[in-house]
Amino acid sequence: MTASPLLLAATTALLFFTTFHVKQQEKDGERPKPVEHAVCTKESCLKAAGAILDKLDQTVHPCKDFYQFACGNYIRRTILPENVDVMSVIQNMEDEVLMIIFRALESPTLYRTGGSLIKAKMLYETCMNSDTLEDDSVQVLRLFLSERGVGHWPVLDADWSSGDMNLEWRLAMLFVHHTPVFFHMYADAPSFTSEYILNIYPASSPLGAKEVAGADRERIFEAYHKLLIETLRLLGVPEVRVQADSFDIIGFELQFSMITNVSQQCLVKSNKESNDTTQDDSRLYNITVDDLEYHIPQIKWSRLMSYVFRNLGLPLDSSSLYVLVHCKDYFRQLGTLLSNTPPRTLANYMSWKFVLSYMSFMSMPFRQIFQDYTLLTPELKHSKLKTYTSRWKGCVSLVGSWFGNAIAAYYAKHGYPYEVEQKAKQLVSSLKATFIDIISNTAWLDEESQNATIEKVLNMKTEVGYPRHMLSADYVETFYAKLELSTDSLLKNMLKMSRFLVYNELQKLNRPVEDNRLLVDNIYKGPLQGNAHYFATKNALVVPMGILRPPIFDLENPEYLNYGRLGTEIAHEMAHGFENIDIRSILQYDQEGRESLWWSEEMKNKFWMKAKCFVEQYNRYVIDAVEEKNVDGQRTLHENIADSAGLKKAFMSYQRYVKEHGKEPKLPGMEFTNQQLFFISFAQMKCEVRNKEGYEEYIGDSTSSLLQTPFRYRVNGALANSEFFAAVFKCPSGSPMSHTKRCSIW
Repeated sequence: MTASPLLLAATTALLFFTTFHVKQQEKDGERPKPVEHAVCTKESCLKAAGAILDKLDQTVHPCKDFYQFACGNYIRRTILPENVDVMSVIQNMEDEVLMIIFRALESPTLYRTGGSLIKAKMLYETCMNSDTLEDDSVQVLRLFLSERGVGHWPVLDADWSSGDMNLEWRLAMLFVHHTPVFFHMYADAPSFTSEYILNIYPASSPLGAKEVAGADRERIFEAYHKLLIETLRLLGVPEVRVQADSFDIIGFELQFSMITNVSQQCLVKSNKESNDTTQDDSRLYNITVDDLEYHIPQIKWSRLMSYVFRNLGLPLDSSSLYVLVHCKDYFRQLGTLLSNTPPRTLANYMSWKFVLSYMSFMSMPFRQIFQDYTLLTPELKHSKLKTYTSRWKGCVSLVGSWFGNAIAAYYAKHGYPYEVEQKAKQLVSSLKATFIDIISNTAWLDEESQNATIEKVLNMKTEVGYPRHMLSADYVETFYAKLELSTDSLLKNMLKMSRFLVYNELQKLNRPVEDNRLLVDNIYKGPLQGNAHYFATKNALVVPMGILRPPIFDLENPEYLNYGRLGTEIAHEMAHGFENIDIRSILQYDQEGRESLWWSEEMKNKFWMKAKCFVEQYNRYVIDAVEEKNVDGQRTLHENIADSAGLKKAFMSYQRYVKEHGKEPKLPGMEFTNQQLFFISFAQMKCEVRNKEGYEEYIGDSTSSLLQTPFRYRVNGALANSEFFAAVFKCPSGSPMSHTKRCSIW
C-alpha cells in the first residue's frame, strides 16, 4: 500500500519539528544517538509515527517525568466534556468498537441478517426510544409487582394480607428475574467435579460493613432512606404508608446488614470463582437440595427450586441436584432472621429490592433520583453507573454486554482479521518463554519453588480471540433462540433479558464443563472488551477480540509497537498469576487454579520483603490533583508488581524477537530508537486526562476506591524500576526516572 501525499507531507513536517526540538533538548541533557537502519514508509508506519508525535511533549526531558514527556500533548489537547471525569486512549479505542456496533444497529439492512441481531436491534431501539421509556415504565413495573411477576408490594396494595405471602415463591420469582435479595445462585465447576453444580452465595447489603464504615455509614443510610422514600412517592403511595413502611423496610435492611458481616469474613476464602478442594467448615459441600433443608430448614429449598425450574421450563430432580453452599453460618443466621420477621416486612423489602434493581431502566424521574443516590454513595461499587457523553453510547454498551455472542459474530465478519489471533498467540508464547527464563534466573527462589512456578507458567491456559464454533451462525442463533423481545418497552425487555440470563446459567447444571468454558462463562462481560484478563482460580489468561485492534495491536505495525502495547498488557495480566499472594492468609493458587500452599513459608517471607519495597516506593507518590493525597502502596500492590514484571517480560521478549528476526525498520520522522519507541508506546497506551473527581476514584479505603495507581504513577513507577529503561534513555541513577533502589520481584 502506498502512502498518500498528505501523509508524506505531514511526516516531513513532523520530522522538521522533531529534529528542532531534539537538538534543543540536547543542550539540557545527553540524548542517546539513534541507531541508523532502514525506515518504514508503509502507510501504517506513517500513521503510527504521527499518532506518537501527536501525544509527545518534547519540552519535558524523559528522565525527569516520562509520563508527561509521552502524554503531555495529549493531556494539553484533551478537554473533558461536562459531567465526564476521565478520558483516555483506552476509552478512545473502546469508543471505536462501540461505533462499529452502533453502525450495525443503525443499519436498515440489519433485519436481513440473523434473528439474534434483530433481537439486539430491538433492545437498542427500545433503549433509544425516550418517548416509550418515559410513558410505560411505571405501568410495566406495576404489572410485575403482582402475581403475574414477583408478587404484590404491600405498600402499593391496601388489600394485601399476610396470607398472600409465599416466601419460596417470591424468592424464586425474584431469582428468575435476576434479583438476588438474600443469596446468589449460579452454575460453576469446582475442581472436585467435572460437571457444573449449583453454587449458592450470600448477597450483600448497601449498609453492610464491607461497603461502609464509621462516619460514612450515617451518610449512606440517609441517602438510601431518601431514595426509598422518593421512589414510593413517585409511585403514588399515600404519605402515611410512605413513612410507616419506609422505616419498616430500612429497619429490616439494618438487621440484614448485620448478618452480612459473617459472609464478608468467610468470603475471604470463598469467592465466586473458588476451586478449593480443601473442605473448610464454612461451606456445605456437594449436598443435595433435600439435604440442604436439613441444614437450613427455615427455607423450603426443594419448593424454591421447583418454582424456579418450572417457571423457566427446565427439568428438575431435587434429590439429584447437588449444591455447594458458601458461608453456611450466614445462611443459618439468615434463616433465623426470616423466621423472626413479619411477612409484610419481608414482602415490602423483597419488592423494594426488585424495584431498585431495575430503576435505571425506568422513566427519567426514577433514573434521576437513582443517579443522585449513586453520586451521594460513591463507596458502593455496585451502584456506580458508567457515564456516557451521549445516549447512543450507553445503549450500544448495553446491547454489547447482553448480546456478546451475536455482536462478536458480526464483528468477526466486518473488519476483524483472523490473522491477528495467530500473531497474538505467538506473542503469548514468547512472553511465557521469557518468563520461564526470568524464573530460572531468580536467585531468591529455591529450586523447588522455581520448578513449581515454571510448571504454573507451562500450565497456564490461554484463550485468544473467540472460539470459531461460537461465531458460527448456527451456534449464535441457537444460543438466542429462546429469547423473545419486543419493540415497546426497555424495562420489559430488560426483565426478559434477565430471565434469559438465568435460564442459560441453570441449563448448564449437571453438564460436563466445555473446553472453552472460560469465554462461555465470561460471555456477559462482552467479547469486545478492550483489556485482557487473568483468572487466578483457573490459571487462565483471556485475550478478547476487542483488544486485538489498533492502536494496541496492528499486523502492519513494527513489533516494538506491538510488544510495547499489547505485549506489556498481556504480560501484566500474566504476572497476576505470580503476585496474588494473600499476605494475611498466605494463600496462593497453583497451576490448576486451586487454593494451595505451593510455596514454602521461607519463600513467601522473601516475596513479602521484596513486595514491601513496592509498598514504600508507591506510598511516596503524591496525587497533586486531590489535596496532595498519596498513592496507597499497600492497596495497589498487586497492580504495581504486575506493571513492573509485565514491562520487564515484554521488553525481554522483544529483545528475543530482534535476536531471532533481526532489527526492524524505524518509524519515519523519528529521532528515537526502536527500543525507545517500545517504552514510548507502553506509556502512550495509558495517556489519560482526569479532573479532581476522576482522581478521587483512587482515594479511599479498601472498598471505596480503585485497586490501581493512577496511570501517571503506574507508568513512571514501572519505568523508574526498570534497568532496561534507564539504559535505553540513559537516565542517570538517582534521577526521577531511575531509582537508586529499584523494586523487583521477577
